[in-house]
Amino acid sequence: MFDDDDMRTIGDQLKICHSVTQLNLYSDRIGPSGAKYLADGLKENKFLTHLLMGENQLGDEGARHMADALKINETLGSLRLERNGIGHIGAQFIGEGLALNKTLGVLYLHGNDIGDVGAEGIANGLKVHKKLYKLVLADNKIGDIGAQYLAEALKVNTVGQ
Repeated sequence: MFDDDDMRTIGDQLKICHSVTQLNLYSDRIGPSGAKYLADGLKENKFLTHLLMGENQLGDEGARHMADALKINETLGSLRLERNGIGHIGAQFIGEGLALNKTLGVLYLHGNDIGDVGAEGIANGLKVHKKLYKLVLADNKIGDIGAQYLAEALKVNTVGQ
């Protein structure tokens, strides 16, 4: 398990590391402040392509930090944020990050609490983001309204066509 000092070190190393392309931080009890340190590193990193952060404790604030990194990072292709206590607010942040990101192809968000409002935020990002080809949203309390938002976004998203 990593504490905030560990995450600060990892974030600092991401700023200067030129060899690591995959980072697995699965189930390490990382919270919002740890996510901020990591996101700060991702903003400057030019080599990481896969980040696994499932089963942590990011919440909406941690999702905001990761979304801020998505807005800037130009290499990340796969991000796993499943089971992180992310609600509709965090999902809206991630949607904003998606809208400005140009490289993410895979996003796992299953097992959070995104709901219909969060699905709308993700859908808004998908309308602009043209690289995502795999999105996992199972077990998120998304109902018919949220599904409709996502369906509308997929009508204008041309990935794979």
